[in-house]
Amino acid sequence: MPTPRRITYQYPAEPDAVAALLHDEAFLRQRAEAAGETNIEVTVEQVTDGFRVVVARDKEVELPAFAKRMFKPQNRIVDDTTWLRRDGQWTAEYQVMITGAPGEVRGRSTLAKSGTGTQYESAFEVTARIPIVGAKIEGMVADRVEETFRANAERNAKHFES
Repeated sequence: MPTPRRITYQYPAEPDAVAALLHDEAFLRQRAEAAGETNIEVTVEQVTDGFRVVVARDKEVELPAFAKRMFKPQNRIVDDTTWLRRDGQWTAEYQVMITGAPGEVRGRSTLAKSGTGTQYESAFEVTARIPIVGAKIEGMVADRVEETFRANAERNAKHFES
């Protein structure tokens, strides 16, 4: 059974400004570097009513003992996100693929006007197709994805402080 998670974050900028940042290739590369990621590739393309962003990078993670026999500590991670602007807000569908991990992360995010800024909300599910320890793996991956999303949101917000 998939493991669901939800995060929210408040930005001190309008939704269009946050969306513009989320498809700025130079910023996305810099954000990945600040997270200690390497071999970063960023692709941005316009789509009807929005944009699609693919960020691929290598990341080394600390693995718990039970996972060390099944996974490598360094993996290729690819985020594939399509943002669409509708009714004054931005909505994204995304998938996070981790090379060598038998499963997937799929989710949906929104950027909506809230007071003088933007409310960011993301809900995702982690699915691991591994017998016996699948739920444990899902929880571990969900924790890492949530941690990454929160760190990225903080890095994004710092951009608006300057």
